[in-house]
Amino acid sequence: MSARSPWERAPGEWSPRITLLERTAGDAQHVSLRLDAPILGRLYEYEGTFTYAIETQEHFNG
Repeated sequence: MSARSPWERAPGEWSPRITLLERTAGDAQHVSLRLDAPILGRLYEYEGTFTYAIETQEHFNG
């Protein structure tokens, strides 16, 4: 017996919807994520801007 999510068997009109928007904002990355379910409405939402850099291994070893 496998552990299955109840959403795996849900018809399309009952399945949750994920919306992900990603864009650059100057030197930063902007992300907007929404998880919506029919009848229940918005289950989760995140929006934020972040920057990142690639660093050498020397930086982590001190």
